[in-house]
Amino acid sequence: MFLASLALLTASASPDKNLRFKAKLIGSPYINSESGLGGNIPTSINEGGKVAGYYPIFDDLGNVEGLASFAWSDRDGFEDLGLGPSVDQETGFRRSFVAMGINDQGDIAGTLRIVEPLGDGRNRVWETFAFVLRADGNLDIFAPQSPFPGRDGYYDAYGNAINNFGEVVGHERFFEANGRLSETPPIIWSADGATLVDLNPAEPVVRRSNAVGADINDQGTIAGRATYYVDGRPLGNEAFIWNYDIGLVRLGALAESASGGRSSTANALNENEEVVGSSLIYSPENTYNVSVPFYWSAATGMVELPLLDLEVVSENQFVFGNANDINESGVVVGFSRAIEVDPSGPNTPLESRATIWVEGEAMDLNDLVINLDLELIGATSINDRGQIAAVALGETGQVGVLLTPVYQSGQKKGHKDGHPGLK
Repeated sequence: MFLASLALLTASASPDKNLRFKAKLIGSPYINSESGLGGNIPTSINEGGKVAGYYPIFDDLGNVEGLASFAWSDRDGFEDLGLGPSVDQETGFRRSFVAMGINDQGDIAGTLRIVEPLGDGRNRVWETFAFVLRADGNLDIFAPQSPFPGRDGYYDAYGNAINNFGEVVGHERFFEANGRLSETPPIIWSADGATLVDLNPAEPVVRRSNAVGADINDQGTIAGRATYYVDGRPLGNEAFIWNYDIGLVRLGALAESASGGRSSTANALNENEEVVGSSLIYSPENTYNVSVPFYWSAATGMVELPLLDLEVVSENQFVFGNANDINESGVVVGFSRAIEVDPSGPNTPLESRATIWVEGEAMDLNDLVINLDLELIGATSINDRGQIAAVALGETGQVGVLLTPVYQSGQKKGHKDGHPGLK
Protein backbone atom coordinates (compact mmCIF):
# COMPACT_ATOMS: atom_id res chain seq x y z
CA MET A 1 0.00 0.00 0.00
CA PHE A 2 2.65 2.51 1.07
CA LEU A 3 5.00 1.68 -1.80
CA ALA A 4 2.21 2.15 -4.32
CA SER A 5 1.31 5.47 -2.73
CA LEU A 6 4.87 6.73 -2.87
CA ALA A 7 5.30 5.59 -6.46
CA LEU A 8 2.26 7.61 -7.50
CA LEU A 9 3.83 10.83 -6.29
CA THR A 10 7.48 10.28 -7.22
CA ALA A 11 8.56 13.33 -9.18
CA SER A 12 11.00 11.38 -11.31
CA ALA A 13 8.38 8.83 -12.38
CA SER A 14 7.63 8.86 -16.08
CA PRO A 15 4.16 7.69 -17.11
CA ASP A 16 3.88 5.57 -20.22
CA LYS A 17 3.64 8.12 -23.04
CA ASN A 18 2.03 5.50 -25.30
CA LEU A 19 -1.13 5.48 -23.20
CA ARG A 20 -4.08 5.79 -25.60
CA PHE A 21 -7.82 5.24 -25.40
CA LYS A 22 -10.51 4.20 -27.82
CA ALA A 23 -13.81 6.03 -27.32
CA LYS A 24 -17.37 4.82 -27.66
CA LEU A 25 -20.35 7.14 -27.27
CA ILE A 26 -23.01 6.26 -24.73
CA GLY A 27 -25.81 7.21 -27.05
CA SER A 28 -29.11 8.43 -25.60
CA PRO A 29 -32.33 8.06 -27.60
CA TYR A 30 -34.04 10.86 -25.68
CA ILE A 31 -33.79 14.06 -27.70
CA ASN A 32 -36.54 16.71 -27.59
CA SER A 33 -37.64 17.37 -31.18
CA GLU A 34 -38.40 21.06 -30.57
CA SER A 35 -35.51 22.19 -28.37
CA GLY A 36 -33.04 19.68 -29.84
CA LEU A 37 -31.65 18.95 -26.38
CA GLY A 38 -30.81 15.59 -24.86
CA GLY A 39 -27.75 13.65 -23.77
CA ASN A 40 -26.71 11.91 -20.56
CA ILE A 41 -24.26 12.05 -17.67
CA PRO A 42 -22.38 8.85 -16.71
CA THR A 43 -21.58 8.75 -12.99
CA SER A 44 -19.99 5.35 -12.31
CA ILE A 45 -18.42 2.34 -14.03
CA ASN A 46 -17.96 -1.19 -12.66
CA GLU A 47 -15.25 -3.76 -13.33
CA GLY A 48 -17.25 -5.30 -16.18
CA GLY A 49 -17.34 -1.97 -18.01
CA LYS A 50 -21.03 -1.33 -17.27
CA VAL A 51 -21.84 2.34 -16.81
CA ALA A 52 -24.62 3.89 -14.71
CA GLY A 53 -25.83 7.47 -14.93
CA TYR A 54 -28.78 9.73 -15.56
CA TYR A 55 -30.27 11.73 -18.39
CA PRO A 56 -32.40 14.89 -18.45
CA ILE A 57 -35.86 15.12 -20.03
CA PHE A 58 -36.27 18.52 -21.70
CA ASP A 59 -39.45 20.33 -22.66
CA ASP A 60 -39.90 22.20 -25.95
CA LEU A 61 -38.43 25.39 -24.44
CA GLY A 62 -35.27 23.68 -23.24
CA ASN A 63 -36.26 23.43 -19.56
CA VAL A 64 -35.46 20.26 -17.63
CA GLU A 65 -38.70 18.48 -16.75
CA GLY A 66 -37.04 15.66 -14.84
CA LEU A 67 -34.18 13.19 -14.60
CA ALA A 68 -34.13 9.45 -15.25
CA SER A 69 -31.54 6.73 -14.68
CA PHE A 70 -29.84 4.49 -17.22
CA ALA A 71 -27.30 1.72 -17.55
CA TRP A 72 -25.09 1.16 -20.58
CA SER A 73 -22.56 -1.40 -21.70
CA ASP A 74 -20.75 -2.03 -24.95
CA ARG A 75 -22.47 -5.41 -25.18
CA ASP A 76 -26.05 -4.44 -24.25
CA GLY A 77 -26.16 -0.80 -25.32
CA PHE A 78 -28.36 1.83 -23.65
CA GLU A 79 -30.80 0.51 -21.06
CA ASP A 80 -33.55 2.74 -19.69
CA LEU A 81 -34.05 1.54 -16.11
CA GLY A 82 -37.69 2.63 -15.98
CA LEU A 83 -36.95 4.99 -13.10
CA GLY A 84 -38.82 8.16 -13.94
CA PRO A 85 -39.48 10.83 -14.39
CA SER A 86 -43.11 10.10 -13.57
CA VAL A 87 -45.94 12.39 -12.48
CA ASP A 88 -48.26 11.90 -9.51
CA GLN A 89 -51.74 12.47 -10.96
CA GLU A 90 -53.13 13.83 -7.68
CA THR A 91 -50.41 16.32 -6.74
CA GLY A 92 -48.72 16.92 -10.09
CA PHE A 93 -45.34 16.32 -8.44
CA ARG A 94 -42.63 14.57 -10.45
CA ARG A 95 -40.38 11.70 -9.39
CA SER A 96 -36.81 11.84 -10.71
CA PHE A 97 -34.21 9.10 -10.20
CA VAL A 98 -30.51 9.99 -10.29
CA ALA A 99 -28.17 6.98 -10.48
CA MET A 100 -24.87 7.67 -8.72
CA GLY A 101 -23.09 4.32 -8.31
CA ILE A 102 -22.94 0.78 -9.68
CA ASN A 103 -21.22 -2.28 -8.20
CA ASP A 104 -19.78 -5.33 -9.94
CA GLN A 105 -23.05 -7.26 -9.53
CA GLY A 106 -24.90 -4.53 -11.43
CA ASP A 107 -26.77 -3.09 -8.41
CA ILE A 108 -27.35 0.64 -8.95
CA ALA A 109 -27.71 3.18 -6.13
CA GLY A 110 -28.76 6.80 -6.23
CA THR A 111 -31.28 9.42 -5.15
CA LEU A 112 -35.01 9.72 -5.77
CA ARG A 113 -36.21 13.33 -5.87
CA ILE A 114 -39.83 14.42 -5.45
CA VAL A 115 -40.14 17.73 -7.31
CA GLU A 116 -42.95 20.28 -7.59
CA PRO A 117 -42.99 22.11 -10.97
CA LEU A 118 -43.37 25.86 -10.42
CA GLY A 119 -43.55 26.88 -14.08
CA ASP A 120 -41.08 28.81 -16.27
CA GLY A 121 -38.64 25.92 -15.93
CA ARG A 122 -38.39 26.29 -12.14
CA ASN A 123 -38.79 23.39 -9.73
CA ARG A 124 -38.96 22.92 -5.96
CA VAL A 125 -37.52 19.75 -4.45
CA TRP A 126 -39.85 18.55 -1.68
CA GLU A 127 -38.36 15.23 -0.60
CA THR A 128 -35.45 12.98 -1.48
CA PHE A 129 -34.87 9.29 -0.76
CA ALA A 130 -31.96 6.95 -1.36
CA PHE A 131 -32.63 3.95 -3.60
CA VAL A 132 -31.07 0.76 -4.89
CA LEU A 133 -32.17 -0.97 -8.05
CA ARG A 134 -30.93 -4.54 -7.64
CA ALA A 135 -29.58 -6.49 -10.58
CA ASP A 136 -32.61 -8.80 -10.28
CA GLY A 137 -34.95 -5.83 -10.88
CA ASN A 138 -36.10 -5.25 -7.29
CA LEU A 139 -36.22 -1.61 -6.22
CA ASP A 140 -35.50 -0.63 -2.60
CA ILE A 141 -36.38 2.86 -1.37
CA PHE A 142 -34.62 4.00 1.82
CA ALA A 143 -36.55 6.45 3.96
CA PRO A 144 -34.53 8.80 6.19
CA GLN A 145 -33.68 7.61 9.69
CA SER A 146 -34.82 10.20 12.22
CA PRO A 147 -32.01 11.21 14.62
CA PHE A 148 -34.43 13.54 16.44
CA PRO A 149 -37.61 11.63 17.30
CA GLY A 150 -40.59 13.85 17.92
CA ARG A 151 -39.16 17.04 16.44
CA ASP A 152 -41.43 18.84 14.02
CA GLY A 153 -39.27 18.81 10.93
CA TYR A 154 -38.58 16.83 7.81
CA TYR A 155 -35.73 14.80 6.36
CA ASP A 156 -33.97 14.10 3.09
CA ALA A 157 -31.88 11.04 2.22
CA TYR A 158 -29.27 10.82 -0.55
CA GLY A 159 -27.60 7.70 -1.98
CA ASN A 160 -24.11 8.39 -3.32
CA ALA A 161 -22.24 5.08 -3.83
CA ILE A 162 -22.55 1.30 -3.42
CA ASN A 163 -19.93 -1.39 -2.76
CA ASN A 164 -19.84 -5.04 -3.79
CA PHE A 165 -21.58 -6.12 -0.58
CA GLY A 166 -24.60 -3.99 -1.46
CA GLU A 167 -23.87 -1.38 1.20
CA VAL A 168 -24.99 2.09 0.16
CA VAL A 169 -23.37 5.20 1.58
CA GLY A 170 -24.94 8.62 1.50
CA HIS A 171 -26.15 11.32 3.81
CA GLU A 172 -29.30 12.73 5.31
CA ARG A 173 -30.48 16.23 5.99
CA PHE A 174 -32.77 17.23 8.86
CA PHE A 175 -34.70 20.49 8.61
CA GLU A 176 -36.45 22.02 11.58
CA ALA A 177 -40.02 23.33 11.29
CA ASN A 178 -38.72 26.81 10.49
CA GLY A 179 -36.77 25.41 7.53
CA ARG A 180 -33.35 25.71 9.17
CA LEU A 181 -30.93 22.92 8.28
CA SER A 182 -30.10 21.30 11.59
CA GLU A 183 -27.98 18.23 10.92
CA THR A 184 -26.54 16.24 8.01
CA PRO A 185 -25.13 12.89 9.12
CA PRO A 186 -23.49 10.31 6.87
CA ILE A 187 -25.39 7.03 6.71
CA ILE A 188 -24.82 3.48 5.51
CA TRP A 189 -27.75 1.37 4.32
CA SER A 190 -27.27 -2.40 4.27
CA ALA A 191 -29.28 -5.60 4.41
CA ASP A 192 -29.15 -5.32 8.21
CA GLY A 193 -30.71 -1.85 8.23
CA ALA A 194 -29.41 1.70 8.38
CA THR A 195 -26.48 3.03 10.43
CA LEU A 196 -26.10 6.72 11.12
CA VAL A 197 -22.36 7.35 11.27
CA ASP A 198 -21.20 9.04 14.47
CA LEU A 199 -17.94 10.56 13.28
CA ASN A 200 -16.34 11.47 16.58
CA PRO A 201 -18.44 11.03 19.71
CA ALA A 202 -15.57 11.72 22.12
CA GLU A 203 -14.23 14.94 20.60
CA PRO A 204 -16.59 17.67 19.31
CA VAL A 205 -13.96 19.12 16.96
CA VAL A 206 -15.57 17.42 13.98
CA ARG A 207 -19.34 17.20 13.87
CA ARG A 208 -21.62 15.50 11.47
CA SER A 209 -23.51 18.69 10.69
CA ASN A 210 -22.99 19.26 6.97
CA ALA A 211 -21.33 15.84 6.68
CA VAL A 212 -21.50 13.76 3.51
CA GLY A 213 -20.59 10.14 2.87
CA ALA A 214 -19.38 10.21 -0.73
CA ASP A 215 -17.91 6.73 -1.34
CA ILE A 216 -17.58 3.32 0.30
CA ASN A 217 -15.13 0.49 -0.41
CA ASP A 218 -15.54 -3.23 0.16
CA GLN A 219 -13.99 -2.99 3.63
CA GLY A 220 -16.80 -0.67 4.69
CA THR A 221 -14.57 2.40 4.84
CA ILE A 222 -16.36 5.57 3.79
CA ALA A 223 -14.88 8.82 2.52
CA GLY A 224 -16.51 12.24 2.53
CA ARG A 225 -16.45 15.58 4.31
CA ALA A 226 -17.65 17.05 7.60
CA THR A 227 -17.79 20.45 9.29
CA TYR A 228 -15.01 21.10 11.79
CA TYR A 229 -15.10 23.48 14.73
CA VAL A 230 -12.59 25.53 16.70
CA ASP A 231 -13.72 27.00 20.04
CA GLY A 232 -17.28 26.13 19.14
CA ARG A 233 -17.18 28.00 15.82
CA PRO A 234 -17.59 26.22 12.47
CA LEU A 235 -14.58 27.13 10.33
CA GLY A 236 -15.07 24.97 7.27
CA ASN A 237 -15.28 21.46 5.91
CA GLU A 238 -12.65 18.76 6.13
CA ALA A 239 -12.24 15.52 4.19
CA PHE A 240 -12.31 12.32 6.22
CA ILE A 241 -12.35 8.54 6.06
CA TRP A 242 -14.17 6.39 8.63
CA ASN A 243 -14.93 2.79 9.42
CA TYR A 244 -16.01 0.79 12.45
CA ASP A 245 -12.47 -0.33 13.32
CA ILE A 246 -10.37 2.81 12.87
CA GLY A 247 -13.04 5.41 13.61
CA LEU A 248 -12.50 8.85 12.14
CA VAL A 249 -9.35 9.88 10.25
CA ARG A 250 -9.22 13.58 9.41
CA LEU A 251 -7.40 14.24 6.14
CA GLY A 252 -6.76 17.95 6.62
CA ALA A 253 -6.68 20.50 3.81
CA LEU A 254 -4.13 22.00 1.43
CA ALA A 255 -4.47 25.57 2.72
CA GLU A 256 -6.12 27.82 5.28
CA SER A 257 -7.68 31.24 4.85
CA ALA A 258 -6.46 34.27 6.80
CA SER A 259 -9.21 33.62 9.36
CA GLY A 260 -8.20 29.99 9.84
CA GLY A 261 -10.92 28.52 7.67
CA ARG A 262 -10.31 25.57 5.41
CA SER A 263 -12.24 23.42 2.98
CA SER A 264 -11.62 19.95 1.58
CA THR A 265 -13.86 17.12 0.47
CA ALA A 266 -13.13 13.50 -0.37
CA ASN A 267 -14.85 12.17 -3.49
CA ALA A 268 -13.56 8.58 -3.78
CA LEU A 269 -11.28 5.96 -2.26
CA ASN A 270 -9.93 2.56 -3.29
CA GLU A 271 -9.33 -0.66 -1.34
CA ASN A 272 -5.87 0.61 -0.30
CA GLU A 273 -7.64 3.59 1.31
CA GLU A 274 -6.00 6.01 -1.07
CA VAL A 275 -8.33 9.00 -1.31
CA VAL A 276 -8.90 11.72 -3.90
CA GLY A 277 -10.97 14.88 -3.85
CA SER A 278 -10.56 18.65 -3.86
CA SER A 279 -9.40 21.37 -1.47
CA LEU A 280 -9.65 25.15 -1.59
CA ILE A 281 -6.66 27.43 -2.14
CA TYR A 282 -7.24 30.99 -0.89
CA SER A 283 -5.97 34.28 -2.26
CA PRO A 284 -4.09 36.52 0.20
CA GLU A 285 -7.07 38.90 0.38
CA ASN A 286 -9.65 36.08 0.53
CA THR A 287 -11.29 37.61 -2.54
CA TYR A 288 -11.57 34.28 -4.35
CA ASN A 289 -11.23 30.58 -3.66
CA VAL A 290 -9.84 28.10 -6.16
CA SER A 291 -10.51 24.38 -5.81
CA VAL A 292 -7.60 22.06 -6.64
CA PRO A 293 -7.45 18.24 -6.72
CA PHE A 294 -5.67 16.23 -4.05
CA TYR A 295 -4.39 12.72 -3.41
CA TRP A 296 -4.17 11.34 0.13
CA SER A 297 -2.70 8.19 1.69
CA ALA A 298 -1.55 7.32 5.19
CA ALA A 299 2.04 7.40 3.89
CA THR A 300 1.98 10.74 2.07
CA GLY A 301 -0.77 12.76 3.71
CA MET A 302 -2.66 15.21 1.50
CA VAL A 303 -0.74 16.17 -1.64
CA GLU A 304 -1.88 18.60 -4.34
CA LEU A 305 -2.25 17.13 -7.82
CA PRO A 306 -1.17 19.35 -10.73
CA LEU A 307 -3.71 20.84 -13.12
CA LEU A 308 -3.48 21.11 -16.88
CA ASP A 309 -1.82 24.23 -18.20
CA LEU A 310 -4.95 25.91 -19.55
CA GLU A 311 -4.70 29.39 -21.02
CA VAL A 312 -5.50 32.35 -18.76
CA VAL A 313 -4.90 35.89 -19.98
CA SER A 314 -5.91 38.15 -17.09
CA GLU A 315 -5.51 38.36 -13.33
CA ASN A 316 -9.20 37.48 -12.92
CA GLN A 317 -8.87 34.15 -14.73
CA PHE A 318 -7.92 31.00 -12.87
CA VAL A 319 -7.59 27.27 -13.38
CA PHE A 320 -9.20 24.93 -10.86
CA GLY A 321 -10.12 21.26 -10.86
CA ASN A 322 -11.33 18.17 -9.10
CA ALA A 323 -10.27 14.55 -8.71
CA ASN A 324 -13.40 12.41 -9.02
CA ASP A 325 -12.18 8.81 -8.79
CA ILE A 326 -9.15 6.54 -8.23
CA ASN A 327 -8.65 2.87 -9.15
CA GLU A 328 -6.59 0.18 -7.41
CA SER A 329 -3.48 1.14 -9.43
CA GLY A 330 -3.63 4.69 -8.11
CA VAL A 331 -4.71 6.20 -11.44
CA VAL A 332 -6.90 9.26 -10.89
CA VAL A 333 -9.48 10.95 -13.14
CA GLY A 334 -11.33 14.26 -12.98
CA PHE A 335 -11.14 17.62 -14.73
CA SER A 336 -9.19 20.85 -15.08
CA ARG A 337 -11.25 23.98 -15.71
CA ALA A 338 -10.53 27.64 -16.44
CA ILE A 339 -12.90 30.38 -15.26
CA GLU A 340 -13.04 34.15 -15.10
CA VAL A 341 -13.96 35.47 -11.67
CA ASP A 342 -16.38 38.38 -11.50
CA PRO A 343 -16.62 39.78 -7.93
CA SER A 344 -19.94 41.45 -8.75
CA GLY A 345 -21.63 38.56 -10.54
CA PRO A 346 -21.44 34.94 -11.59
CA ASN A 347 -18.15 33.50 -12.80
CA THR A 348 -17.66 32.85 -16.51
CA PRO A 349 -16.56 29.35 -17.58
CA LEU A 350 -13.79 29.45 -20.18
CA GLU A 351 -12.58 25.91 -20.82
CA SER A 352 -12.92 22.47 -19.24
CA ARG A 353 -10.75 19.43 -20.04
CA ALA A 354 -11.06 15.83 -18.84
CA THR A 355 -7.88 15.00 -16.92
CA ILE A 356 -6.08 11.79 -15.96
CA TRP A 357 -3.27 11.64 -13.40
CA VAL A 358 -0.79 8.77 -13.84
CA GLU A 359 2.12 8.58 -11.40
CA GLY A 360 1.36 12.12 -10.32
CA GLU A 361 1.43 13.67 -13.81
CA ALA A 362 -1.65 15.39 -15.27
CA MET A 363 -2.55 14.55 -18.88
CA ASP A 364 -5.36 15.82 -21.06
CA LEU A 365 -7.60 12.89 -22.01
CA ASN A 366 -8.46 14.70 -25.24
CA ASP A 367 -4.84 14.17 -26.34
CA LEU A 368 -4.99 10.44 -25.59
CA VAL A 369 -8.17 9.43 -27.48
CA ILE A 370 -7.63 8.10 -30.99
CA ASN A 371 -11.16 8.21 -32.45
CA LEU A 372 -13.27 11.02 -30.98
CA ASP A 373 -14.11 14.39 -32.54
CA LEU A 374 -15.95 15.72 -29.47
CA GLU A 375 -14.35 17.63 -26.61
CA LEU A 376 -14.06 15.70 -23.33
CA ILE A 377 -14.83 18.12 -20.49
CA GLY A 378 -14.60 15.79 -17.49
CA ALA A 379 -14.03 12.22 -16.32
CA THR A 380 -16.27 10.82 -13.58
CA SER A 381 -15.15 7.24 -12.89
CA ILE A 382 -12.40 4.70 -13.63
CA ASN A 383 -12.27 0.93 -13.09
CA ASP A 384 -9.30 -1.36 -12.47
CA ARG A 385 -9.09 -2.27 -16.16
CA GLY A 386 -8.39 1.38 -16.89
CA GLN A 387 -11.76 2.05 -18.52
CA ILE A 388 -13.06 5.56 -17.91
CA ALA A 389 -16.56 7.03 -17.90
CA ALA A 390 -16.29 10.57 -19.22
CA VAL A 391 -18.44 13.48 -20.38
CA ALA A 392 -18.14 15.20 -23.77
CA LEU A 393 -19.85 18.16 -25.38
CA GLY A 394 -22.13 17.05 -28.22
CA GLU A 395 -24.58 18.82 -30.50
CA THR A 396 -27.50 18.09 -28.16
CA GLY A 397 -25.67 18.78 -24.90
CA GLN A 398 -23.46 16.73 -22.63
CA VAL A 399 -23.05 13.09 -23.66
CA GLY A 400 -21.42 10.13 -21.98
CA VAL A 401 -18.33 8.42 -23.40
CA LEU A 402 -16.63 5.14 -22.51
CA LEU A 403 -12.85 5.24 -22.88
CA THR A 404 -11.02 1.90 -23.11
CA PRO A 405 -7.18 1.62 -23.06
CA VAL A 406 -5.65 0.20 -26.25
CA TYR A 407 -2.14 -0.75 -27.32
CA GLN A 408 -0.20 1.43 -29.71
CA SER A 409 2.59 0.44 -32.09
CA GLY A 410 6.01 0.58 -30.47
CA GLN A 411 4.63 0.15 -26.98
CA LYS A 412 6.45 -2.19 -24.63
CA LYS A 413 4.80 -5.55 -24.07
CA GLY A 414 4.07 -7.25 -20.79
CA HIS A 415 2.05 -4.71 -18.83
CA LYS A 416 0.14 -6.32 -16.03
CA ASP A 417 -3.42 -7.16 -17.10
CA GLY A 418 -2.50 -6.02 -20.62
CA HIS A 419 -3.37 -2.37 -20.01
CA PRO A 420 -0.94 0.34 -21.06
CA GLY A 421 0.23 3.08 -18.79
CA LEU A 422 -1.32 1.55 -15.68
CA LYS A 423 0.85 0.14 -12.92
